[in-house]
Amino acid sequence: MRRTKRPSSLWVVVGASILFLPKIAMAQIEGFHVTVTPYGGWTIWDDKTNFWDKPMVGGRLGLMFGPRIGVEGDFAYIFAETREGPTPYFLSGTGLQTEDAKLYHVGADLHFNILPSSTFNPYLVAGYHWLKFESDDVAQPKETYSGFEAGAGFKIRVAPRVSIRAEAKDILFSFDSPPAPDDAMLHNFLLSGGI
Repeated sequence: MRRTKRPSSLWVVVGASILFLPKIAMAQIEGFHVTVTPYGGWTIWDDKTNFWDKPMVGGRLGLMFGPRIGVEGDFAYIFAETREGPTPYFLSGTGLQTEDAKLYHVGADLHFNILPSSTFNPYLVAGYHWLKFESDDVAQPKETYSGFEAGAGFKIRVAPRVSIRAEAKDILFSFDSPPAPDDAMLHNFLLSGGI
């Protein structure tokens, strides 16, 4: 008569560890917590602006009130260059040379995680932003534009407190004074990736 082999206690422990390891390693942080996200990215400007599309670097600081909802501050330095002349307005056919400029984006957003307990977590952001323009031309005054912003992205969790993050955000503003071509709302996109 053949004896049925029973699994040893070692195999039971190993099997249980394998089953529960992903849940332990990727457990969602509960309660109030802080998030920090350094990032780099690319800008895509509305055709009515006088900017070439350029890279940017920045960071986000978030205060999450639980796994789903929080608030987030965003700061980016944008490596800007005008297409013609020293202003952010589109001045077609002026013949003026392009100029380097400094652009700073500051945003305050509500952050909503859609699948906070998943390894792949899409999310939505919406809020308000300020875009500060400084030309290298000392005669050109500093300009500040503001408006609503909204975006979407996803996070891929690679460790309990570490995620890879990608985001696309639409920042809206208008040129509401001459020599602006019109006062239409402009759609400008910030594409970023960070950790």
